[in-house]
Parts: sequence; structure tokens; C-alpha cells
Amino acid sequence: MQPVKVVVPTFFQIESTISDYLRALPKNAWPNFNLGNHDKPRIADRVTEELVDAMNMIYMLLPGTPITYYGEELGMKDLEQRQLDADRRKDLRNLARAPMQWNANENGGFTTAGEEAWIPVNEDYKERNVEAQEAAKTSHLKVYRKLADIREQKSILYGNISTHVDGNVLAFNRVKKGNPGYLVAVNFGDADVFVNLKKEEKKEEEEKDEEKEGEAEKEEEAEGEAEAEAEAEGEEKENKDKLSW
Repeated sequence: MQPVKVVVPTFFQIESTISDYLRALPKNAWPNFNLGNHDKPRIADRVTEELVDAMNMIYMLLPGTPITYYGEELGMKDLEQRQLDADRRKDLRNLARAPMQWNANENGGFTTAGEEAWIPVNEDYKERNVEAQEAAKTSHLKVYRKLADIREQKSILYGNISTHVDGNVLAFNRVKKGNPGYLVAVNFGDADVFVNLKKEEKKEEEEKDEEKEGEAEKEEEAEGEAEAEAEAEGEEKENKDKLSW
């Protein structure tokens, strides 16, 4: 029985993963992001439940398509090892494969199979389930649904993105001309902080200016090459005309 290795990414790794991936995509490619799957511990166990909403907020508001492993919108947690029988315990990835928790009924409302269910439901299913979070004033599920609504905005679907790391804060914005912009900032630290994002905005403007200058230089070079080529073709034609005499 091999334990599941839990690797908790830092906010620097999250930022670099996002930026490196988007830069590596071919032109006009459509990205996708996901936080977990059936082979990894659930996000609530990897980064603590306090950061579940923040992590959902990050990946739901990135460019492209977010792919959600069932239950992450509820902050579902891994099973305890003692809940698995000897056979299931041979593969500890099964800890993240418990049934979806729909309500407080037997097996979380997932099945009426009783103890014959392939794998047990998490013991917290009576408190953590879809019905309970729908009825609560605030919940992981309600935050997730709000994020799903925001994803309909053109700034999120088609807008540009720029990322920023300052201390324990990871921030990024989504902007599309003619549409409302969005700023996402997540504090991974334990204390409240003030972050000046104006300097990052100035840096972005400078980078855009440099990019425009670079494009202008390339255009001038292309024009110069075209002129030189046209001149060479003219001389070649002139020489041919002389030879024909």
C-alpha cells in the first residue's frame, strides 16, 4: 500500500504554471484548466478547506474551459483510510473517489445500494451535500455557481489576462475592450495585506509600448527589405534589357 503523495503548489508555482502554459499554446488554441481528478487528493485536502473558494475562483476565471471533478464545488474531502476495505485500501487513490454527496439520505443520496455500494460515502455527507449548501446563506456551492455565471461575461470568455505576484498575493485581471474588466486577488498568507497593483499596471503599459515599438521596427525592416528586393529586381531587369541588345 503506497501513500498518495500530496504536493501543495505555492502561489508562485500556480502563477508560473498559468503563464507558462498560456505562452506555450499555439496561436488561436483554446486552453483548459482543472484542479483535480480521480487520481489526486481533493483540493480541500491539498490546500485546506479555507482556500477552496479561492482556488475555484482562480481556475474558473482563467481563459479557456474549466474542468471540474465532481464534488470540488462542494469542497468535498477525501475518505479516511479506515473507511476502505482491505481490497480498496490497496489503491489509496480511492480516497478521492467517494460518491457525490447530494443530500443527507443514505449514501448521500447517490445510491440505494446500502452497504453494497462500490465505495463508501464520506462520513461528513449529512452536513456537506448539495441540498444543505443550496439552503445555506453562503456556501462553496453558491460561490461556485456565481463564478459559473460570471464566466458568461465576454471579458472572461475572450479577454486578455495578465498575472502578478506580490508577497503572498496572486492576482490577475481579465480585460476585453468595451466590456467590464475583472480583477482576481488571492491572499495565500495568514495576515491581511495591502497590495499596490498600479505599479503592475504601469509595467504592463511599458511592455505594451515596447511591443508596439518592436512591431514598428519589424514593419520598417520588412518595408526596407521589400524596397531592396524591388530595387534588385529592377537592376536585374535592366541588365537583361541591355544584354538583349
